[in-house]
Amino acid sequence: MSAVFEFLFKTFAATLPIWRLSRPSTTSRSAMSRWNLSEQASITQWESEWQSTLKGEVTKSFFPTVREGTKRNISLTSNVTTLLTGHGKLRSYFYRFKILDNPICPCDADLQNADHIIYECNKFAAERNALVNSIRSKAEKWPATKSDLLQKYKTDFIRFLNLIDLDTVQ
Repeated sequence: MSAVFEFLFKTFAATLPIWRLSRPSTTSRSAMSRWNLSEQASITQWESEWQSTLKGEVTKSFFPTVREGTKRNISLTSNVTTLLTGHGKLRSYFYRFKILDNPICPCDADLQNADHIIYECNKFAAERNALVNSIRSKAEKWPATKSDLLQKYKTDFIRFLNLIDLDTVQ
């Protein structure tokens, strides 16, 4: 299971699958079969809780299902974590906790949240254009969904996230 997925879903720490800690040391069929059933049950329970919660809206848009998220292997950086969770160096996040008086991006276009940074902010137009051009070169359309950004265009999208400097828009 991807470490980034576990990190991003930290709000579900209490429901992380216990099977991760108790994989059988034996390779007998019956032990592995029980382990696989336990794994499936844990993921099913986690999926149910993930689908029913109102929390994690930004993260859910990138990882619509637990199973999909467990397949991802993403190197975490501050920008990646911020934009996949909506928590971090975003004016809307700082405003929510009364750290800033204004959630509007310095580009004056909109509320500065993950969607604005990824799809709209003119401060990152050059970096975004490289991402868009790469996606379009594959005969795909822009804007891509956030789930597709990670599923189909992960390398290009992570490059975009790591190229932008969120400190310049604070």
